[in-house]
Amino acid sequence: MTSGTPLNPAEVYDQYFGPSMFTSSAKPLLEHAGLTPGQKVLDLACGSGVVTEMIAGVVGSGGGVVGLDFSPPMLGVARGKSISGAPVEWVEADAARIPFPDDTFDAVICQHGFQFFPDPSACAAEVKRVLKPGGRLTFTVWADVAEHPLFEAVFRSVAAKINAPYDAVTKPFKFGDLDALSSLLGESGYREVRETTQSFDVSFPSPARWTHLSVMGAAAAIPEFGALSNEERSALATEVGSEVSELLQSHVQGDAVVIPMKSHYATGVV
Repeated sequence: MTSGTPLNPAEVYDQYFGPSMFTSSAKPLLEHAGLTPGQKVLDLACGSGVVTEMIAGVVGSGGGVVGLDFSPPMLGVARGKSISGAPVEWVEADAARIPFPDDTFDAVICQHGFQFFPDPSACAAEVKRVLKPGGRLTFTVWADVAEHPLFEAVFRSVAAKINAPYDAVTKPFKFGDLDALSSLLGESGYREVRETTQSFDVSFPSPARWTHLSVMGAAAAIPEFGALSNEERSALATEVGSEVSELLQSHVQGDAVVIPMKSHYATGVV
């Protein structure tokens, strides 16, 4: 993190979660995608551009990358980055209505986006439309929240305190069933469908601020959090932090919070 607290949840998401959680998850994602230099790639639900930047480095100057997201604050952070490799175009749009012609992309990558889409099947069909014949969709979602006890404890506390449905608060972990990924792709007409699960540890700095920053970062992606004011989120984080302090302490190693994470990966070819 840079000195001082970022002003908005999108910056927290990028600066605190990006280097730890999302970079760790993206490395296997790109391995499964099998990208090659010169390809044109869509990063769907690109957020603050963590994966977009990595894709640009892989496909190089002969390729091209589009980072698409519906969130102006996230795209605002992404546009402020200096990215080397392929040229990048940032697009604000709905994942179910991708503003590109049929057969545009060699590959589509989506890191932790499908669990937030209101209609994942419609998005999978739309991705299929913009992929060239033989093109590949590769995406990842977190395993069930029960596999992540610290986040489960935080979300249960938050749901109770803001009087929100637990299922709504745990949207990041909505696609916990690996079989659901295969069904989604198979029913959408993809071929060569493959799925796997990988586990890895993520390390967050600033243990004393982990709960506060987790609540702030979640506000960038979960409407029930985002509807709160900064003051309300800060007060909420303090209350939640008191409730989960003992469990959080069990994950502290030196100057970091180390959390085992589990992610599902799926690929399908059109």
